[in-house]
Amino acid sequence: MAAVPVISSHVLQGLPAFVRNEIGERALKRANRAAGFDVELIEGCHSFIPQQAMVDFVDAVGKAAGEPNLGS
Repeated sequence: MAAVPVISSHVLQGLPAFVRNEIGERALKRANRAAGFDVELIEGCHSFIPQQAMVDFVDAVGKAAGEPNLGS
């Protein structure tokens, strides 16, 4: 079984608020769906998340901001 690359949830600090304030609530909800979880719920936790979930979140934010290659 292959290991799933993970990253620290610490990278999320402030990101949901930034997305909400700069792009909008709708973009944040869309990005949360892309990531597969509510990023705000784990923002302050010290845990690990799948790297792909973060890439999917940033990709959705980029698309909402008009930067379709931001998460690539």
